Amino acid sequence: MGGRRARDEEPSAELASLLGELDIQIAPVHAYRRPRTTMATACLKSMLAEYGYAHTKLVLMSIVETKGNARELTASVLWAVSDLVAAHPKWAAQPSLWLEAFDQVHLGQLRAFAKRNHGAVKVRSGIAAILFGFLHTKMEPAQQPQSKRSQPARMAA
Repeated sequence: MGGRRARDEEPSAELASLLGELDIQIAPVHAYRRPRTTMATACLKSMLAEYGYAHTKLVLMSIVETKGNARELTASVLWAVSDLVAAHPKWAAQPSLWLEAFDQVHLGQLRAFAKRNHGAVKVRSGIAAILFGFLHTKMEPAQQPQSKRSQPARMAA
């Protein structure tokens, strides 16, 4: 490995502290990804620098503290969740409801599905779009559009 890449993989003291707090380990890029293990240290360092500790902690908790998602600490999943936290601060301000919604999401399946469409959109964007659709129904249920027609106009004659 080159020197720059090796330095990028070293967590800052703040990131190491956050990962330790959530019992998340850093694995080498060639290792098998286990639950609560990440190889995305460069991603996490960027996120921490850009958005701060609380944002990054919510992103990590959304993955490792919810049912069946602890193996999904990949850069694409981390950034997709981060994008939604940043774009929807009202949702992020309700961490109990947010984490409850994530308990109903299988991030591994979302990631696999989004990877199948990587020719059209980046995996990160695909995950974020699918996740947004689901989270919107959970975080803002009263704002669901209501149809006033019981059947399409072309069939109403």
